[in-house]
Amino acid sequence: MRLKKGSAAAKAWGAKMRKLRLGVSSSKSKIGGKMAKRRAVRRTIKRRVKRTSAKMNLGMTIAGGVGYGALRQKISDLIAPLTAKIPGGVYADNLALGIVSYLAAKQGGKLPMGKYIKQLGVAGLTAESVLAGVDLGSNMFKSNGSGYSYFS
Repeated sequence: MRLKKGSAAAKAWGAKMRKLRLGVSSSKSKIGGKMAKRRAVRRTIKRRVKRTSAKMNLGMTIAGGVGYGALRQKISDLIAPLTAKIPGGVYADNLALGIVSYLAAKQGGKLPMGKYIKQLGVAGLTAESVLAGVDLGSNMFKSNGSGYSYFS
């Protein structure tokens, strides 16, 4: 709470601060002076932009892709009972692995060795997106001899 200028409380506060600045001594031989007022200086605060994700270098991207490629079949075998329940047909495996990759990319940073799990998740999302696109493209654009037919 601020004190009103010129009030009794403000004067008492000023007297108290003067005593503290000059110091209280038992002897009267001390010669004290007033402390010079300091000028208020405005300082600009430089704020840094928080990055949502660290820059991924090329080596980490390649390592993530290789790691996901090595683990893909094992993960697919582990979630095969769940994949059978998804009504996706050809896309069920890609969809289930895409969900696992998404969760790894999103929540992987909170786990031990999270940086690497997150990188595997990002690589998995990329790979599953590509595979889903290939499946979708091969089923959508089938050649019927006289060109391409859509949704045949």
